[in-house]
Amino acid sequence: MLGVLLADLMVVAAVFLAVEVLLRITAPQPVHRLLRYVYQPLESGFGMKPGSRVTCNLGFGDQEVIYNSWGGRDCEHGPKQPGEWRILLIGDSFLENIALALDDTYPKVLEANLRRTYPDRRFSTVCLARAGWGLWDYLRSLKKMLPVVKPDVVVVSMLAIGDTIETTTPPKDRRYKILAGLPVLADTSPLQRLKWGVWFANEMLEDYSHAYVAFRRLINYPCAWLGIGRMSKLSPMCTNPAEPERVRNPVTYLLGQMKSVCAQHGARLAILNIPRAYDVVPADLRRHIQFERPDLSTLDVTRPVRLLEDMTREVQISLYNPIEDLQAADEPTYFPVFAHWTAAANHIVAAGLGRFLERQGLLGPAPAGNKHVTEANSTRQSL
Repeated sequence: MLGVLLADLMVVAAVFLAVEVLLRITAPQPVHRLLRYVYQPLESGFGMKPGSRVTCNLGFGDQEVIYNSWGGRDCEHGPKQPGEWRILLIGDSFLENIALALDDTYPKVLEANLRRTYPDRRFSTVCLARAGWGLWDYLRSLKKMLPVVKPDVVVVSMLAIGDTIETTTPPKDRRYKILAGLPVLADTSPLQRLKWGVWFANEMLEDYSHAYVAFRRLINYPCAWLGIGRMSKLSPMCTNPAEPERVRNPVTYLLGQMKSVCAQHGARLAILNIPRAYDVVPADLRRHIQFERPDLSTLDVTRPVRLLEDMTREVQISLYNPIEDLQAADEPTYFPVFAHWTAAANHIVAAGLGRFLERQGLLGPAPAGNKHVTEANSTRQSL
């Protein structure tokens, strides 16, 4: 049995090597580092080295990723200028979105839209995001960055289906070290070492293997054609009706803390719900996007959003939920496999977020005597 297994592994390795050699000769693939050597250990967790510049490829094309002096994927921002209306957006990988050019991410599309609509005003959007962040990270970052950024409005991107579960226990400060360009916990368990090893192997293949990069590219095409995407692990929020009450108090507490911190620095807080792909598609199509297929009769994907709506009402925070806007799209709004927003979705969300901010009075007062802005506001109020 062992001999047969070894023989099979040798055949697979030989085929992979043959494909690798063939691709390098006939159709070389662009291989790039995926943020290796950009990470740095911080007092709590890890972040990105300010001023880092890398080229990433998630199978959707090469994208330049630059981290500014604040450690966010964004351009540089100087001190806030007189008359500038600054919007701080804080979030996770949906906001960072290294699969897209920076100008196609929703904060920058929002900024461009506002400047076109109000050419006599000065709007700017500031992005602070890191893949894997949650509500505790947002609160900690707001306490640190609000005195520096000085925003007028803060928009927190929140995954109702995931962030709620992760808030039940305050995270412990974890010490990280950088090993082979990637962060790893200083005190690791055998399982954590195994996870890091798999991550490192994936990074090495993306760096050097033309066959691996070609495979990542190729699987996107049939998945997009079939309407299949990787479904993230199902949250108990969707499968357990008792779960909302378990998470209600800690999430409400964190939302209240973020609102209080923003108010202390003269900023108003709003929440942007980040739906997963299976929140957006109609119920009868959900089976097409699921590799891990639950019992659909017990799955309630609307429960997390309903809870988020209840909690934001309780603490009196405005909530923008883009599900209906995304459902009306004519183009794919989620990448297959990567399962994050496409450029089309970012433009849709930016437009919807702009309308939401205007309805909530979060775009600031029109400058006195500004005829263009006054007429624009009057037109919108009449619609």
